[in-house]
Parts: sequence; structure tokens; C-alpha cells
Amino acid sequence: MKIIGTTTPSITLSQAHERAANHGQHPVGELNIEGKRYRIVDNQVLRLNPHGGIARFREGVGKLFSGQAPDTSYARALTETLHAACKAAPKSPGGEAPQEIGGLFGLKPQTTLLLGWKGEPLPGAPSLEGMRVAETDKFAEGESHISIVETHDKQRLVAKIERSVAEGHLQGELEAYQHIYQSAGKHPNLGNVHGMAVVPYGSRKEEALLMDEVDGWRCSDTMRTLTDHWKQGKVSSEEYWGTVKFIAHRLLDVTGHLAKAGIVHNDIKPGNVVFDKHSGEPVVIDLGLHSRPGEQPKGFTDSFKAPELAIGSPLASEKSDLFLVVSTLLHGIEGFERDLERKPNQGLSLTRGTAHRLDERGNPVHRPGVAGVETAYTRFVDQIIGAPAEQRPDSAEARLHEFLSDGTIDEGRARQILKETLSGELAASPADARRVTPRKIRELSDTLRLHLSSASTRQLNVGMALSDLAAMSAVLDKAERQEFADQGQIKSFNSLILKGYGVIASYVKGELDESKTPQGEPSPQLSGNIMKSVAEPTLKQIQGQLAQSHGLVDIATLERSRQHLETLLTVLFPSSPQEKVSPEVYDFLYRVAEVKGSLGVRLDGLKGQQQRVRSELSTLMRAVTAWAGDARQALQRFDSIRPVVKFGSVQDMAVHRSMIAAYAATTLQEVAGFAGEMRHFAAAATPLLTQLGRSTLADEGLTFQREQLRELVTVAERLNRLSQEWIR
Repeated sequence: MKIIGTTTPSITLSQAHERAANHGQHPVGELNIEGKRYRIVDNQVLRLNPHGGIARFREGVGKLFSGQAPDTSYARALTETLHAACKAAPKSPGGEAPQEIGGLFGLKPQTTLLLGWKGEPLPGAPSLEGMRVAETDKFAEGESHISIVETHDKQRLVAKIERSVAEGHLQGELEAYQHIYQSAGKHPNLGNVHGMAVVPYGSRKEEALLMDEVDGWRCSDTMRTLTDHWKQGKVSSEEYWGTVKFIAHRLLDVTGHLAKAGIVHNDIKPGNVVFDKHSGEPVVIDLGLHSRPGEQPKGFTDSFKAPELAIGSPLASEKSDLFLVVSTLLHGIEGFERDLERKPNQGLSLTRGTAHRLDERGNPVHRPGVAGVETAYTRFVDQIIGAPAEQRPDSAEARLHEFLSDGTIDEGRARQILKETLSGELAASPADARRVTPRKIRELSDTLRLHLSSASTRQLNVGMALSDLAAMSAVLDKAERQEFADQGQIKSFNSLILKGYGVIASYVKGELDESKTPQGEPSPQLSGNIMKSVAEPTLKQIQGQLAQSHGLVDIATLERSRQHLETLLTVLFPSSPQEKVSPEVYDFLYRVAEVKGSLGVRLDGLKGQQQRVRSELSTLMRAVTAWAGDARQALQRFDSIRPVVKFGSVQDMAVHRSMIAAYAATTLQEVAGFAGEMRHFAAAATPLLTQLGRSTLADEGLTFQREQLRELVTVAERLNRLSQEWIR
């Protein structure tokens, strides 16, 4: 059945917005169902979001009635409303006036209970007398709103409020906590829940699950800042990895505790682990998706879940929770939020190439999910994430793995490092810099193909095509700097852009359309418009490029800029002396030619530099063939035989260091015959790598050689550092 949303003659779009804002029960428009008109007087969006649903519904209805598509976040709710209204509509409405359709969903009914505890709270719960709202809608979490209430003695409690009228969700979560407390006891690293209560919520009263607030940061923020401190030298490698292992032990202790109580969390992830800034301890929260072992999970987060978990799967277990813990740790260690192409539950990939790349400034940046050599860390991840559920260890067995039992700092120091991390400034999230996605490249490619098709039918809008090409080149520049995953797609997009410039030039020289003179040139008026609206901004942008320093990774960008300027000259330059061109256009053409010449000089210099680097790189790679294989094997042996000791004590740390030092000395003896060559190689290769950068190079062969060089430099530098790190 086709449903069409319309506005009544007496209700304009702005009036519909106003009515929805003033009262959720006011009709905001009509449904035209098989020629009959019906008014909607309630809606699914308000049911799902009683606090903020009016604003969302107002925007959604406005888009619907103006022929636009509502946003995904509430499009489904609007659709459900329309279908429910269709089913509820009388088969044969009488009269011409539109009939109202109400009672489809209704708002979530407000409780009639008094503010305070609902039923008997758990032992140790605070008094709610004099309770007040500290923060309303601090954030949304799943099907719940999270607000903060404060007791009369200033204790802050988290109030978890259900969004919808579906009853039992929070009560079920409370019962899970009660079961854990009764069968296994409370755990310091698991959220502390007090019970159900009626709390103030805007102008309403709502039932909420109350729990202690953990004053601190979520796991993703904490791990990002801790990793930044490590890179900045504020914490040593020993301190960083010791702290990571401390966190792992705490989280695995929680999953073991839950398993003892017969509960599976099902949703451990960075957002559900909070670090207490006062104690440095991680706290696991949110049992909203819990289940019993063997039960069907209520839900999960796709990028963290174990492969055996799926909708309808009854395979939730302690081992699937263990998988979630390792995915969460991997997310923080590897920085998966910097890479939208990989997910933490995909684990680690070993590569013969380098596990690092250089950013546009030449600084080394870790490639998330990629490891250059096998270590205890990679083996730990592979044993959990790379193994099927039946071969995966449980929490207690995982804590005995060599990676987690090989600690180098005590727990007190780990907690202190975390407290210092949480007391500092939050590291900036890389999510702020949005990555170019394959979908974006496909969309731009389709747009460019439309321009090419228009040229073949003599309908090309030259100005719009030039403007789009400039924007597409900027996106391609960004994708290359971000080390776009699909290099084949990047190469095709670059070829399509260059083809676009060629087609525009050919079109201007030989084709005719309504905006052209008989000679095929753009009219003087069109030339002036292109110059002002398209060419001037692009010229300023390219002049800005020339004001910056460039490396070999910028050759492709500068080539596209030069091609753009050549096309501008073709479009704007008169084909005959008789063509009338304004002095303003001539002046602009002179500036374009001048900038194009400067670009050519810059490109010639970079290409000469590239040729010299290629020669030096080839010489270096020929020199390492005698020792490269032996060096790789020596480093792999060292990483594989590091001793296992119990995590935590000062005595163990001393024994651990002495044993590692002995193995380091043995490894250094193995490479002593070419140690001098490795030092010379690393010193000579580092400047070359800086010149080569890390982004995509125009020369694919040179890119391959660069990655080989980087991998060998990593091996050589690690071997060269063994003496400094372990032998004193």
C-alpha cells in the first residue's frame, strides 16, 4: 500500500514544526492513504525518546512533508508510525474532513510513584532524600539515557533511564547484578549498582537504575592519552607495556568473576570500561546485554564481538567475553580509531614489510593491526582472536600467557601511571580528522563520469566541471596522505581526473554548445565568469601550495595542479587575435602562466631528487643482502625466547631483567660479525626514508623498495638498541 505524507491546506510546514514543538499530541500533517486523508496525532519517535523526541520528530516530519528523506537515526521510527497509522485507518471514513488517528503508540506514561527508591535498594545504598539533578542527558547509551543525580551529601549517582516503554530491561539488568553479588560477591572492577529509583528527568519523573558514578575517562580516551605519553617519552616502554598488562589482568579478573556467577557480559568494549581517576582502576559497566552461558545474546557490538556470536546464536560464554577484552585492549594499543578500514576483532596481521608509516610531516606512525615481527604480544592476540571458541582459553588460563605473566612493573606503579594519565589533558581524538572512504571515491568518480558523458553529448558545463575537478583533486590529495587502503582505486581515480582535464581541453577546442561562440571558444562573458567563480580560488590554492615545502610524496599532487593550470589556460586563452578578451582576463592569464612555470621548476627539482634517491636506495639494498636474512632470524629468536616470570613483584622484575639481558647478549653475539654494517646501514637509510615519506609515491617501484628498506631499518635499529636497553 502506498502511503504519501502531505500537509493540510491550513497547516504550513513552519506551522507543523511549531505545533510539534508545542505539544506532541497536536496533528502535524496528514496521511493520504489511497485517496483518503488522515491526521497523525502521535508518533513512534516520541515513544522512543520522550525527552528529546519532539525536536527529532519535528525535523523528521518537516523533511517528510517537504519531499526529503529523514535522517537514518529516526527514519525507521517515522516509517513505523506511518505503517501503524495506515493499519489503524478506518476502511471507509465518512465525510470529507480528515479523520484523526491516535493511540498508535502514545508517550511513555509518567510514573505516579514518589521520588526516591522503588522497592528495597541493595545493602549500602545511599539515602535519596534531598536528591537533585546534576546533569540531564549526559549521554545516550543503547536504549537508555544517562543522567547524573546528586544526593544531599554530594554523592553523585548515575541514573540509567529507559528510552522506550518496553518494561523489564533495567529490572533485568538489576537482577543480573543482584545475582552476581549473591553468588560471587561484589568486585572492585565491576560497576556498583544500588537499585531502581524514581528520579527527576526534565519536567517528568522517570524510573531509573542507580549506580555509583566512576569519575574518570572511558577506555578509548585513556588508552589514546597513555599511548601519546609513551610516544612523547613521558612513560618508558617498560611502564607502558606494564600498564597495559595491568589493565588486561583487571579486565580478565572481571570476566572470570562474571563466569563464576554464571553471567556473560556480551558487550565489553572501550565505551563500557571507565578508568577511575582517583584510583587508576578500570571499571566494567553496563550489563544491559548480559545473558547466561548458552543463552542467546540480547545484542553485541559488531566490531568487537567474537565470531561465534551472531543474532540467534546461543554460544555466548566466558570465552566470548575474553575475546571482547582482547578486542578492547587491541583497540587501545593499536589505535583502530585511526583506521576505519579495519576492526579490532580482526586481530593482528604479521607482515614482512614495516609496521609503521610516515605521516605528511615525516613522523613515523603505527599502522593499526599490523605487526612486523612475531612477539609474545602478537602470539597472545592470535591465541585469543585467531582461535575458534573451542580452542580459546578461559580467563584464568589467559592470565598465565607469557605476554601477561611477563610484567616489568608492579601494580602500584601501573595505577600511578594511570592516575597521572587521567589527571592530565585529554589527547585529541583522531576521529576529528575524517578519513576519505572508498565510498567517497566511488561517488566522486561517478560525478566525474557524468561530466565526461555530458561532454560527449555537447552539454558540458565547463565551469562546474573545473570546480568539481579542483575539489576532487583535494580529496585525492587527502586520501594519499592518509595512506588509502585500496591503492588500485586511488590510481584509477587519479587517471580519471587527468582524463577529465584532457576532455575539458578538447571540448573547448573543438566542440560546440549553447554557451560557445562559433569558433568553439567560451564566450568572453563565460570566460569572465569561470575566472571569478572557479579559476581565482583554485589559483590562490595552488599559490598556497608553492609557499610550502614539498617532498617526493607531493609529486603526484603537484602534477595534478599543473594539469589544472594548463586546462585553465586552454579554456580562457583566445584561439585567435581577433577574439576580444578583457584586460582583467589577460592579467589573470599572465598570473596563471607564471604560477605554472614555478610549478614546473618545483616538479623538475623533485623529480631530480627522486632519481638520486632511487640510485642511493638501490645501492643500499644491494649492500644488505649478505646479512639481512641472518639479522631477521636473530631478532625473531630473541622475541620468541624471552623468559616468562610472574607479574608484579620487584624481585621478579630484577630476575626478568637479568634473564633478558643474557638473551640479548647471546643475540648480539650472533650478529657481531655484521654489527658495524647494520649501524652504518641504519644511519644511511634514515635520511632516505625521510625524503621518501610514507604516503603514496607516483613511482610504484620506488614505493615497494621504500617499504623493503623500512622493514630492514626496523630490524637493524632494534638489534642495535639491545645493548642499550638490556645490557648495562
